[in-house]
Amino acid sequence: MTTAQSRADAPGEPTAKADDGKPTGPGRIEDYALLSDLRTAALVGIDGSIDWLCLPRFDSSSCFGRLLGDEDHGHWRIAPTATVTSVSRRYRENSLILETEFTTGDGVVRLTDFMTPQSRDHGVMDQPRVVRILEGVSGNVEIVLRWVVRFAYADSVPWVRRMRKHGKEYLPSGRPARAGTP
Repeated sequence: MTTAQSRADAPGEPTAKADDGKPTGPGRIEDYALLSDLRTAALVGIDGSIDWLCLPRFDSSSCFGRLLGDEDHGHWRIAPTATVTSVSRRYRENSLILETEFTTGDGVVRLTDFMTPQSRDHGVMDQPRVVRILEGVSGNVEIVLRWVVRFAYADSVPWVRRMRKHGKEYLPSGRPARAGTP
């Protein structure tokens, strides 16, 4: 098991703040954890934000690029709105399943992140999937979710359309990306 702990006000945190008081730029590189399905990878910041993801492969252009820019370069953040007093994270034994616990004055929440293994169905590979599960551990913690998709290294803002059964679909130059809940 690999464990890392950090205080919310650790040195090296970005100084620019969003409207909710949270950092707007990327964190320190040592505060990122890796998720992967062996075809692509995502980098998850200590603040609960996926700041780097290329789809569908490692050598594809990014859809989340905050690591190299700011909020407008794409990210997927799930985090408490209250001040975070401590963060602990670990990979589950012998896996790339990342568990991050946020402690606030109101309680504790656990964010579990992973990418599903790829499989073949009728000779065609699955599309990459990032799974994020949020659990309340104790207390009552208010959460913010921001999903800002920017394809082509933040050079392309996608068209968005609602889908009846699948949440929303984001259309970058012909290849859809879908966001939804079960």
